[in-house]
Amino acid sequence: MGTLSIEDCMCPICMCIFVEPVTMPCTHTLCMPCFKKNVEEASLTCPMCRTRISVWARRASKNRKLINEKLWIDIQSLFPDKVKKRIDGDDEEGVEVFMHPIINIAQPGEIRKEYEEQLQRLAEQREKEQQKEFEASEALIRKLQEEEEIANRMRKKEQIAIEKLDKEFAKELVNLV
Repeated sequence: MGTLSIEDCMCPICMCIFVEPVTMPCTHTLCMPCFKKNVEEASLTCPMCRTRISVWARRASKNRKLINEKLWIDIQSLFPDKVKKRIDGDDEEGVEVFMHPIINIAQPGEIRKEYEEQLQRLAEQREKEQQKEFEASEALIRKLQEEEEIANRMRKKEQIAIEKLDKEFAKELVNLV
Protein backbone atom coordinates (compact mmCIF):
# COMPACT_ATOMS: atom_id res chain seq x y z
CA MET A 1 0.00 0.00 0.00
CA GLY A 2 2.80 2.45 0.91
CA THR A 3 0.61 5.43 1.80
CA LEU A 4 0.06 4.35 5.38
CA SER A 5 1.90 6.38 8.00
CA ILE A 6 2.75 5.04 11.42
CA GLU A 7 0.08 7.35 12.88
CA ASP A 8 -2.53 5.61 10.69
CA CYS A 9 -1.50 2.27 12.15
CA MET A 10 -1.79 3.15 15.83
CA CYS A 11 -4.55 1.77 18.02
CA PRO A 12 -6.51 4.68 19.56
CA ILE A 13 -6.91 2.73 22.81
CA CYS A 14 -3.40 1.50 23.64
CA MET A 15 -1.52 3.91 21.34
CA CYS A 16 0.61 1.02 19.99
CA ILE A 17 0.92 -0.29 16.45
CA PHE A 18 -2.01 -2.46 15.32
CA VAL A 19 -1.62 -6.18 15.84
CA GLU A 20 -4.29 -8.08 13.92
CA PRO A 21 -6.37 -4.91 13.34
CA VAL A 22 -10.14 -5.17 13.63
CA THR A 23 -12.05 -2.62 11.53
CA MET A 24 -15.62 -2.31 12.77
CA PRO A 25 -18.64 -1.35 10.59
CA CYS A 26 -18.35 2.23 11.84
CA THR A 27 -14.85 2.27 10.24
CA HIS A 28 -12.99 2.63 13.54
CA THR A 29 -10.09 0.22 13.92
CA LEU A 30 -8.64 -1.34 17.07
CA CYS A 31 -5.88 -3.86 17.62
CA MET A 32 -7.15 -7.35 18.45
CA PRO A 33 -6.11 -7.24 22.14
CA CYS A 34 -7.95 -3.95 22.68
CA PHE A 35 -10.98 -5.20 20.72
CA LYS A 36 -11.18 -8.36 22.85
CA LYS A 37 -10.75 -6.38 26.05
CA ASN A 38 -13.49 -3.96 24.97
CA VAL A 39 -15.90 -6.80 24.16
CA GLU A 40 -15.13 -8.72 27.35
CA GLU A 41 -15.05 -5.86 29.83
CA ALA A 42 -17.15 -3.11 28.33
CA SER A 43 -19.81 -3.87 25.80
CA LEU A 44 -20.51 -4.72 22.20
CA THR A 45 -20.21 -1.12 21.07
CA CYS A 46 -17.41 0.78 19.40
CA PRO A 47 -15.41 2.52 22.15
CA MET A 48 -14.89 5.52 19.88
CA CYS A 49 -18.43 6.32 18.70
CA ARG A 50 -20.65 3.90 20.70
CA THR A 51 -22.11 2.29 17.56
CA ARG A 52 -23.55 -1.14 18.38
CA ILE A 53 -21.43 -3.89 16.84
CA SER A 54 -22.90 -6.98 18.52
CA VAL A 55 -24.47 -8.60 15.41
CA TRP A 56 -21.44 -7.79 13.26
CA ALA A 57 -19.01 -9.10 15.90
CA ARG A 58 -20.88 -12.42 16.23
CA ARG A 59 -21.04 -12.95 12.45
CA ALA A 60 -17.45 -11.86 11.84
CA SER A 61 -16.05 -14.07 14.61
CA LYS A 62 -18.15 -17.01 13.43
CA ASN A 63 -16.87 -16.53 9.86
CA ARG A 64 -13.36 -15.75 11.15
CA LYS A 65 -13.37 -12.34 9.48
CA LEU A 66 -12.72 -10.08 12.46
CA ILE A 67 -9.20 -9.19 11.36
CA ASN A 68 -8.78 -6.66 8.55
CA GLU A 69 -6.40 -8.89 6.59
CA LYS A 70 -5.45 -6.29 3.97
CA LEU A 71 -4.51 -3.71 6.60
CA TRP A 72 -2.68 -6.34 8.67
CA ILE A 73 -0.57 -7.41 5.67
CA ASP A 74 0.21 -3.77 4.84
CA ILE A 75 1.26 -3.03 8.43
CA GLN A 76 3.46 -6.14 8.57
CA SER A 77 5.17 -5.19 5.31
CA LEU A 78 5.62 -1.48 6.11
CA PHE A 79 6.59 -1.73 9.80
CA PRO A 80 7.99 -5.22 10.42
CA ASP A 81 10.29 -4.16 13.30
CA LYS A 82 7.52 -2.40 15.21
CA VAL A 83 5.12 -5.33 14.67
CA LYS A 84 7.75 -7.82 15.93
CA LYS A 85 8.45 -5.66 19.00
CA ARG A 86 4.73 -5.40 19.75
CA ILE A 87 4.14 -9.13 19.35
CA ASP A 88 7.19 -9.90 21.51
CA GLY A 89 6.01 -7.39 24.11
CA ASP A 90 9.12 -5.20 23.74
CA ASP A 91 7.29 -2.10 22.54
CA GLU A 92 6.69 -0.72 26.04
CA GLU A 93 10.18 0.78 26.43
CA GLY A 94 9.91 3.07 23.44
CA VAL A 95 6.23 3.92 23.19
CA GLU A 96 6.03 6.73 20.71
CA VAL A 97 3.26 9.20 21.23
CA PHE A 98 2.16 10.85 18.05
CA MET A 99 0.54 14.18 18.51
CA HIS A 100 -1.63 15.29 15.67
CA PRO A 101 -1.36 18.99 14.98
CA ILE A 102 -3.97 21.12 16.67
CA ILE A 103 -6.32 22.55 14.12
CA ASN A 104 -7.77 25.90 15.04
CA ILE A 105 -11.18 26.21 13.54
CA ALA A 106 -11.79 29.65 15.00
CA GLN A 107 -9.89 32.27 16.95
CA PRO A 108 -10.81 32.81 20.61
CA GLY A 109 -14.03 34.80 20.80
CA GLU A 110 -14.67 34.57 17.05
CA ILE A 111 -17.64 32.20 17.36
CA ARG A 112 -19.20 34.30 20.11
CA LYS A 113 -18.77 37.41 17.96
CA GLU A 114 -20.45 35.67 15.00
CA TYR A 115 -23.24 34.47 17.31
CA GLU A 116 -23.85 37.95 18.69
CA GLU A 117 -23.78 39.47 15.17
CA GLN A 118 -26.31 36.87 14.04
CA LEU A 119 -28.50 37.62 17.07
CA GLN A 120 -28.30 41.32 16.24
CA ARG A 121 -29.28 40.69 12.61
CA LEU A 122 -32.18 38.50 13.74
CA ALA A 123 -33.34 41.15 16.20
CA GLU A 124 -33.19 43.83 13.47
CA GLN A 125 -35.05 41.56 11.06
CA ARG A 126 -37.69 40.80 13.69
CA GLU A 127 -38.07 44.52 14.41
CA LYS A 128 -38.51 45.28 10.69
CA GLU A 129 -41.10 42.52 10.37
CA GLN A 130 -42.96 43.82 13.44
CA GLN A 131 -42.87 47.36 11.98
CA LYS A 132 -44.25 46.06 8.67
CA GLU A 133 -46.97 44.15 10.52
CA PHE A 134 -47.81 47.24 12.58
CA GLU A 135 -48.01 49.41 9.44
CA ALA A 136 -50.14 46.79 7.67
CA SER A 137 -52.43 46.62 10.71
CA GLU A 138 -52.73 50.40 10.82
CA ALA A 139 -53.54 50.51 7.08
CA LEU A 140 -56.16 47.78 7.50
CA ILE A 141 -57.70 49.59 10.47
CA ARG A 142 -57.87 52.85 8.47
CA LYS A 143 -59.41 51.02 5.51
CA LEU A 144 -62.01 49.34 7.75
CA GLN A 145 -62.80 52.67 9.43
CA GLU A 146 -63.25 54.35 6.02
CA GLU A 147 -65.49 51.52 4.85
CA GLU A 148 -67.49 51.78 8.07
CA GLU A 149 -67.77 55.55 7.66
CA ILE A 150 -68.95 55.13 4.06
CA ALA A 151 -71.47 52.50 5.19
CA ASN A 152 -72.70 54.87 7.96
CA ARG A 153 -73.12 57.70 5.45
CA MET A 154 -75.03 55.37 3.13
CA ARG A 155 -77.29 54.29 6.01
CA LYS A 156 -77.90 57.94 6.96
CA LYS A 157 -78.74 58.78 3.35
CA GLU A 158 -81.08 55.79 3.19
CA GLN A 159 -82.59 56.76 6.54
CA ILE A 160 -83.10 60.37 5.34
CA ALA A 161 -84.62 59.09 2.10
CA ILE A 162 -86.94 56.76 4.05
CA GLU A 163 -87.93 59.58 6.42
CA LYS A 164 -88.63 61.82 3.43
CA LEU A 165 -90.76 59.12 1.83
CA ASP A 166 -92.53 58.55 5.17
CA LYS A 167 -93.34 62.29 5.47
CA GLU A 168 -94.65 62.39 1.93
CA PHE A 169 -96.70 59.29 2.55
CA ALA A 170 -97.98 60.77 5.82
CA LYS A 171 -99.02 63.99 3.94
CA GLU A 172 -100.83 61.93 1.36
CA LEU A 173 -102.64 60.00 4.06
CA VAL A 174 -103.60 63.21 5.83
CA ASN A 175 -104.87 64.64 2.57
CA LEU A 176 -106.96 61.57 1.92
CA VAL A 177 -108.70 61.59 5.19
